[in-house]
Amino acid sequence: MTKEDVVRRIHECALAYKANLLGKNVLFVTLSNNNTALIETVFLARNFLHFTGTKSSLNSRLFFQAAVDNKLGAKDISIASDGTTELKLQVLLSLMSIHITARMVGDYGNSKSLLVADKFAGTVTAAMGFVEDNGYYVPNTVVKEDIRRLTQSPQQRIVATFIKD
Repeated sequence: MTKEDVVRRIHECALAYKANLLGKNVLFVTLSNNNTALIETVFLARNFLHFTGTKSSLNSRLFFQAAVDNKLGAKDISIASDGTTELKLQVLLSLMSIHITARMVGDYGNSKSLLVADKFAGTVTAAMGFVEDNGYYVPNTVVKEDIRRLTQSPQQRIVATFIKD
């Protein structure tokens, strides 16, 4: 992917994030072995930059606003040399509606040395990672990976999802 392709994809995903998740609380209700659990998440503008797998000279809030306004330029980003930018951007748009697409949640199994998360929500093709912050789970990463390989068994099946401002 060229930097221009990356910027276009980031713009598209930022618009979807703004429309679907920005400023929202999403509550996942899960079921495993006849036990229910609740996972409450919150989605803020500052969470978006890390999803992209890019680095930027802009702070996370300015980056998101520039992406939404289609003012983000190739000069504003650097692409990861290890290929993570492209992998993240391949699944990012589908994860911008995680409140609809996620099928399971699980506790992160610390299977990757550079990946930091407490929980993952997603499917067999992509997942979003969350860390706990002041009683909520905030998103901090996206991966193109089967959630079952990232999380400890048993994963919890999502049986209901609620979303509010």
